[in-house]
Amino acid sequence: MLPDVAKLLELQGADQEIRKLQEEIAELPKRIAVIEQKLAGTKAHLEKARAAAKADESNRKKFESAIQDLQGKISKYRDQSLAVKTNDQYKALLQEIQFAEGEIRINEDRILEVMVNVDARDKDVKAAETKLKAETAEIEKEKEDARRVTSEDQKKLVEWNAKRDGLRSEISEDI
Repeated sequence: MLPDVAKLLELQGADQEIRKLQEEIAELPKRIAVIEQKLAGTKAHLEKARAAAKADESNRKKFESAIQDLQGKISKYRDQSLAVKTNDQYKALLQEIQFAEGEIRINEDRILEVMVNVDARDKDVKAAETKLKAETAEIEKEKEDARRVTSEDQKKLVEWNAKRDGLRSEISEDI
């Protein structure tokens, strides 16, 4: 009876090892999914930084276009000022010119702000790209490790199943 109990204990140990390996194998895909989620977050941050940089560039072009339009108006007002007949008309055109020049200064200030933002955004984009490359390399390494561990665990699982089957055949059915 005592040898049968010892064999049952060995069988129980084999069952526990098999369960542990099965849980480990089942856990690895979840770990990889968490790692890939982290990478997706970094990619999203990079895309957000690129979109912000693109928006800043678009704003800069919009302000430059507004400046060109205002410069065209100033030129038109100056041409009109040569043909005016009264002092009131001349003063009105001068006010329009001054207003347009003020708008040009405002737009130039906006362009400077955008250029400062562009520099900051470029740094963000470069930092995000660097982080993405580092995380991608790290994640690929972790995936490879996970694949290796899974492969080893599956080999061990086959061995333990064979050992378990051998132990079961040594134990009588009624026990």
